[in-house]
Amino acid sequence: QWTSTDPYINLNYWVLLIPAVLNGIADMLTFICIFEFLCSQAPFGMKGMLIGLFWFLRAIFIDIGSALSIMILKLHPKGPSKLSCTSWFMLILGVILVSGFVLYALLAHWYVKRVRDDELNLRTEVEEHFERQLRNEDKYKRNTLQNDPVIFED
Repeated sequence: QWTSTDPYINLNYWVLLIPAVLNGIADMLTFICIFEFLCSQAPFGMKGMLIGLFWFLRAIFIDIGSALSIMILKLHPKGPSKLSCTSWFMLILGVILVSGFVLYALLAHWYVKRVRDDELNLRTEVEEHFERQLRNEDKYKRNTLQNDPVIFED
């Protein structure tokens, strides 16, 4: 068991482990949903660019969050205060969360899901091509055995 060097701090490691595991699971589920949405709604040629843009913006937001954390630590008054540093941090995160939810609600109201028909329809085209090829081979084998002329499909 982990023991503290300071006798006044008696902290069990589960206090840190459980939130970290829950945060990791939440990140995993969020990423799955984000990538599924990006891949279903992005045009075929832009999927890689949009996933790269997602990772770029995620790194930028992590930097902004780190800067906010440092700013809170530097600007927090050292003397007696009604709110602790953690309380200020949670207050700012709450404001960001509420403003993000309002922005999400507004965007979700106007968003229309795009149902895309694949312009190329490659899978269907390939399947039809091989089906025609198999039918033509079958015709060729039957007609060569009967010595009839062979007429192929386009």
